[in-house]
Amino acid sequence: MTKKNRPNLVDHITSITQNPIETEKPKPKQAVSKTRKQVSVTETTPDSVPDVQLTAYVHPKVKKEIKMLSIEYETTVKALLDGGIEHILKKYGRQTMKEISEK
Repeated sequence: MTKKNRPNLVDHITSITQNPIETEKPKPKQAVSKTRKQVSVTETTPDSVPDVQLTAYVHPKVKKEIKMLSIEYETTVKALLDGGIEHILKKYGRQTMKEISEK
């Protein structure tokens, strides 16, 4: 996708705010039975280990740049950060995340 063909996000947002779309009122939530079984979002097999959280503190402008990159390249922030982690592991001669997780 070339830059010429990309729609201008600012123009799009401006047109939406100037011409708001009529939406239906949200329907009231239905009562949920208390006997409903809770299901785990992440199903794991005995051999698999779920991912764990890794936190990094960055300047708000850095966070915004990473979000903008994810939009520009039509990917997720997680995919960009995974690529960065892969780069660091490769740089220091370590196994890739896939190789590590297969152990």
